[in-house]
Amino acid sequence: MSDPRPFGSTVKRHWTELETPALLIDVDVAQRNIEYMAARAAEMDVAVRPHFKAHKCLALARLQVEAGATGITVATANEALALIEADFNNVLIANQLVQSIQIDALAKVSSSAQITVLVDEPANLKAISAAACAAGGEIGVMIDVDTGMGRCGVRRREDGYELAGLAESLPGIRFDGLSAYEGHCAGIEDRRQRAAQTREAIEAAAEFVDAVDREGIEVPAVSAGGTTTYSIAGADPRVTEVQPGVYAVMDVARRRFLSEFEIALAVAATVISRKGSRFVLDCGHKAVNSRYSPPQLTDGIGEIVAVDEEHLRCDAFGPEPQVGKSVQVVPGDGPLTINLYDRFHAISDGIVVDEWPVTARR
Repeated sequence: MSDPRPFGSTVKRHWTELETPALLIDVDVAQRNIEYMAARAAEMDVAVRPHFKAHKCLALARLQVEAGATGITVATANEALALIEADFNNVLIANQLVQSIQIDALAKVSSSAQITVLVDEPANLKAISAAACAAGGEIGVMIDVDTGMGRCGVRRREDGYELAGLAESLPGIRFDGLSAYEGHCAGIEDRRQRAAQTREAIEAAAEFVDAVDREGIEVPAVSAGGTTTYSIAGADPRVTEVQPGVYAVMDVARRRFLSEFEIALAVAATVISRKGSRFVLDCGHKAVNSRYSPPQLTDGIGEIVAVDEEHLRCDAFGPEPQVGKSVQVVPGDGPLTINLYDRFHAISDGIVVDEWPVTARR
């Protein structure tokens, strides 16, 4: 098998010596972000279950668990299996899994790790029960509640308590509570409006909790909150855990909302052409994602004016940078940028201290 690093190991190199484009993570900044989230969660008396899909990095997930995270949230069966193989023993799959190949794979490892999956309809819940029983394991379920996002999740209170009752009665199933992610609030730029709509979403989830309680079924946990809403959702005493993800690395889109977290993520690029004030970098849509916000240059050297497939066209504010110069680009969207790479170059004081694989990309 060929070495996926055609230019060899990058450890001990300065980031400006890397072949570009290259994905960078400042480990010191990421650690500060992780510790800050842990401290804020402790103040709110809420658990943190970071979302792995944001960074897809086992090394970062370990730092999050070491800082006190109760478990890890994932979006796919592949992510869950990768974490379990790496000895993470508490994983929430914040998604519906309906394919038998996925359910069976998780059932086979359900006796060695605490696995929870979201459900919003009875047939899927019964299929999970059957697979867990066949494998001799147990799978936890959370009732997915649609709080206004219009995606997956139950929308009627009676459906919620009926599913909870079914979960309580089925073998091989552990009822772990409700999931009430308010993703439709995450991108609201006005903080007051974002807070108001997040609270409205939590109230909608609370109605389901009350409905289940009235049936005599205890709701062990209520999971909600993303990076831009964690402090709003987490401040509600009915929410027991939050699922922020991007906070550990940060990007341009979320940094607009959250000045308390620092940018740890960047893409190293090289100036390959300069004509007057216009310079061109060797990274474009295939290297830096801009779904939610345009990327930005660091160090105030100029501004990006256009993103092409393989290039960024930029206008310089001064004589720098010249051809051959290495610069850093902060992605507009971190998770979708990370998913373009097979590894992070973990840097401290500008030096690569390790290479961290990006896991379960697809």
